[in-house]
Amino acid sequence: MRKPATTIATSALVIFAALGLTGCVGQIESAIRQGAESAIEDATSENGIDVDLGDGAKVPDGWPASVPVPSGEILLSGTAEGGFSLIMTADQVDIDGIIEEMKSAGFSEQSNMGVAEGRMVVLQNAEWNVGLIYGEDADSGKMSLMYTLTPVK
Repeated sequence: MRKPATTIATSALVIFAALGLTGCVGQIESAIRQGAESAIEDATSENGIDVDLGDGAKVPDGWPASVPVPSGEILLSGTAEGGFSLIMTADQVDIDGIIEEMKSAGFSEQSNMGVAEGRMVVLQNAEWNVGLIYGEDADSGKMSLMYTLTPVK
C-alpha cells in the first residue's frame, strides 16, 4: 500500500506536469523528498507557480466561480500559467454532484473512463478544460481527487 505522502508527492508531480511546468519538476521533486512545505513553495515561486500544501491549504485565489469544488480536505493547491490544481479527499457523492452541476451549467463531457482503480472525467465549456482523476483512498475510505483546470485556448 502506498503511503499518503508518496501518493501526494506523485500527484503533485503529475499536476504540475499537466500544467506544462516540466522545467521545474526536478526542483519540485527534490522539495517533496525533503518533506518541507516551505521548500516546495520556494522552488515553485521562482517559476511563477503558487503552491499551498498541508494544513490550511485552500482553493487558490481566482478559482472560477463556474467550477464547483466538492466538500473535502484540500491537501495541495496550485496555480500557474492561468491554470489551477487541487489534490484533495472527498466523498464519491460530492464528486458525482459537482460533475452533474457542471454539466447542468453547460460543461460538456469530453471523456469519462475507468483508469486502474479509479476514474478520469474531462469536462469543457467555452472557458475551461476540467480534469478530474479520482480513486478510493484505502486509508480514509474517501476518494483521492486530482482536480485540474486549464483555460481553453
